Amino acid sequence: MFLNNDIFSLSQNYFLNNSSQNFIKAIFVFLFFVLFFNIFQRIILKKLKILAQRTKTDIDDVLIKIFRSIKTIFYYYLAFYLAIHCLILNSLLERVIDIFLIVLVVYQVAIGFQVLIDHLIEKFKKKEKEQSAQTALFFVGKITKWVLWVIAILLILSNLGVEINSLIAGLGISGIAVALAVQNILGDLFSSLAIYFDKPFTVGDYIVVGESMGTVKKIGFRSTKLQSSKGEELIISNKELTTKRIQNFKRLKERRIAFSFGIDYEVSSQNLKKVPQIVKEIIEKQDRVKFERIYLIQFGDFSLIFECVYYAETEDYNKYKEIHQEILFEIKEVFEKNNITIRHR
Repeated sequence: MFLNNDIFSLSQNYFLNNSSQNFIKAIFVFLFFVLFFNIFQRIILKKLKILAQRTKTDIDDVLIKIFRSIKTIFYYYLAFYLAIHCLILNSLLERVIDIFLIVLVVYQVAIGFQVLIDHLIEKFKKKEKEQSAQTALFFVGKITKWVLWVIAILLILSNLGVEINSLIAGLGISGIAVALAVQNILGDLFSSLAIYFDKPFTVGDYIVVGESMGTVKKIGFRSTKLQSSKGEELIISNKELTTKRIQNFKRLKERRIAFSFGIDYEVSSQNLKKVPQIVKEIIEKQDRVKFERIYLIQFGDFSLIFECVYYAETEDYNKYKEIHQEILFEIKEVFEKNNITIRHR
């Protein structure tokens, strides 16, 4: 009887407007959530990580990384925050506790997004081996993270009651000033990013830019190197490449070849009529070649002019030249056997 009265009187003792019962309840809530979060961190996450490694998709792996990035202090403070709500607090202390939770939540969300960004950047890097792609991805990752942390800081300041509209305006003006100061660097950066994302050409492509032409050897952060057909190295700034028209011959699925030749007027009409069939047969027996037409189109000053058109199904410039050369060699050889003389037009 006396023991029950002691326990009852103990629970009615007040400290900082809270009974002993409230403090005991808060302690139990804190210990419960600390235990729960420890189990989640040490056991559940490890099990989920093992399961995630067995799946083909990498989404679950990223989620596990994000959860593992959460600091232990966050879990302890969350347990404290849930426990402290069992007590009656004055408004100022409650506001301080809420703000500190907001800071931790925003920080952890930013860290989580950073883990996601790093994962995506590394994923794209594995696919892209070119130096320009690596450089572009590096800067994209850096810029995205800077923007992420700026947003996080603005959110925290907004919850602290700071007027951020004027701050955002100030940041905008400062950003413009910085952009003007480093516009050349930014121009190179955006040009490099444009080449990476649009992919107008890749290493090994044969391109024509204005009066310059050659095979792409290296795509760098500021410039691209071409190896011209004459052998010299051409260096063109990426900014110039993004402002001029580019012809990429490596992307051709087939090449249309039109050529003409003259036949001596002294050739007999019988042999002249053989010319279209001879040329057609020579072209059609070539691999990856599609014949289109051949006609006698003109009486020239010195010869009878034929025009021929066919398609070479190759993107390789050298291969196309080899095919065309082989066709011309065989045309001359067969014409000589049939007493058909080729003459200047």
